[in-house]
Amino acid sequence: MTASRGGHIVQGLAALAISRAYVALGTLMALTTPVRGDSPQCDHDRCYGSYAIGWSTELAACSTRHLIGLVGSGFDLSHPALTGAHLSAAKFGSKGQPQVQNGGDSTAALSLLVGHDGSAPFGLIPKATVYVADIDETDPQYVVMALDWLQKSHVKIVQFSVPVVRDPLVAFALEGLSRDNVLVKAPVGVTGPTAEPSYPAADPNVIAVTAIDKELRTYPRAANGDYIDMAAPGVGVWAASNKHSFDFQSGTALAASYVTAIAAATVGEDGSSLNKIRFLSALSFVDLGSPGPDPIYGRGLVLAPPACLR
Repeated sequence: MTASRGGHIVQGLAALAISRAYVALGTLMALTTPVRGDSPQCDHDRCYGSYAIGWSTELAACSTRHLIGLVGSGFDLSHPALTGAHLSAAKFGSKGQPQVQNGGDSTAALSLLVGHDGSAPFGLIPKATVYVADIDETDPQYVVMALDWLQKSHVKIVQFSVPVVRDPLVAFALEGLSRDNVLVKAPVGVTGPTAEPSYPAADPNVIAVTAIDKELRTYPRAANGDYIDMAAPGVGVWAASNKHSFDFQSGTALAASYVTAIAAATVGEDGSSLNKIRFLSALSFVDLGSPGPDPIYGRGLVLAPPACLR
């Protein structure tokens, strides 16, 4: 485990103990404190990810200070999971209709942030305001237009839910966001451990997130590489699915949503941690795999802060 602040060391040790107990027992039934949103009770199977990162209702309540941007493709904003969510949406593609290649991933990732299933919220930050950019991920001009829209909307935390075409224009736009203290995260993708690095996860200005399961093992379909920064829960996660239903789903896009929630809690009101290097140094991790950073887990399982930073 690595940590940059004393308080995070204590929190990190507690989370590590939870994780080890979870692996040994194969269950979280011993953990009875609700952790999600305003839900009075949280099913352990659905909420294992929240327990793994140390999420809490207090963090959910104070993680609405910064506007969040989500860049994806084929969002289903009519999904019942998103009813009542605070969303502002725009499409960027030919005739306003982007190619729908990863719509399920994008909708699921959004629901993990602000969603509910009718009985209770399962989204990590259900009261947050999210700007949804629905793009044609195959055309760099639409990616750049979406990022420009988010920047002009004063979004300070951006998450990609799909890979996009690698292009100098996109790289220039991402560099501009970094200079403007906008924190950008992206999933490493599910093309397999021997695939070429996914973009924009491999961009130096972007935080690359991979997925792990309930036993803290890597998602077999996740990409590997030295550019990976961290791991988060992303296997068997309860989220919105196709045909207006809900299901346990897997993917690195879901893992990125956990990091977005942690960013919302970690970044102070003055935006002092909205820089990739400062943000990474402000976090605590449970080291997984080989000691130290590695191409499978990065720095390891990322942990939520014990309280929202001011």
